[in-house]
Amino acid sequence: MTFQSHKLIISLSLLLLAVLGEGCSMIRGDKPLPAVQMVQASLGHEERCFAKALLSLKEGNERDAQTLLEEVIAGKPLPGMTDEAFFRLAVLHLGDEDGNGDTQTRDLLARLQKEYPDSNWIRQATPLISYLDEVDVLRKAREVLNARWAQSQSQLRESNHEVKTLQERNLSLARGNKELQERNHSLLRDNKDLQKRLDRLKDLDIEIEQKN
Repeated sequence: MTFQSHKLIISLSLLLLAVLGEGCSMIRGDKPLPAVQMVQASLGHEERCFAKALLSLKEGNERDAQTLLEEVIAGKPLPGMTDEAFFRLAVLHLGDEDGNGDTQTRDLLARLQKEYPDSNWIRQATPLISYLDEVDVLRKAREVLNARWAQSQSQLRESNHEVKTLQERNLSLARGNKELQERNHSLLRDNKDLQKRLDRLKDLDIEIEQKN
């Protein structure tokens, strides 16, 4: 740990106490203690935002913490603080409900690795990056399965349509076959009637010949 990082940790610890002390003073209606004012004055905007972000996280107010951490990483880079802000903000973005949380988390971790390659928080980020890689693999596999399922459903609908078409054609052929059978029966009946008439005509011819 560098002297600058050690100094920053001490300053932030004092600032957290200062923030808590300021809150108690405000509740009592008192003015902030001189020591509190001195600590606040000695720290920059990014450091104050970072201390308030840690306090917000402790209180479970992730939205405010996210806003404050974004101010930290947008401000003056401070090794030992800004890199931690990158990591904490990346973790917070995992809970985003807009569907872009994984992308923002990956972007923040990439910036952490690029801008602070010697940061201790990179070791914390490594398993998180591995987790995101696994999520990407599972997401792509799910997309492939969904595409295959959609394709199979489309093929199934086409097959059902073809089966329905064949059933309709079969039904039409069955009706046509029935009509042909009825016509055949009718022709057979007509043929029998015609044969009977011919037979009668022959009998009449024979009777006429016999009488003559």
